[in-house]
Amino acid sequence: MPSTFTSNLAIEKVEDGEQSGEWGNSLNVNFDTIDRALDGNIVIALDTDDTTYTLTTTDAELSDGNFSVIKFTGTPSAGVTVTISPNSVGKVYYII
Repeated sequence: MPSTFTSNLAIEKVEDGEQSGEWGNSLNVNFDTIDRALDGNIVIALDTDDTTYTLTTTDAELSDGNFSVIKFTGTPSAGVTVTISPNSVGKVYYII
């Protein structure tokens, strides 16, 4: 049976017997994900041409959606629509 993932932070739950001798990679990604969620921040620069940005949380990968604090910088020429993907994630973001 393949690994499953937590519904909010996409932390991998390795199935019994999977990744024999290689589970350390998954565990390290999980710890980095937890670190980002608890006290991580990211700066996302928006260009003048940007009108959309997708904040993504991806299973078993470090992604922008893992961070708890997000600071948008730059000088977009118009309003920017930020989409959270997947939109079923239950998470609180602090936006600057």
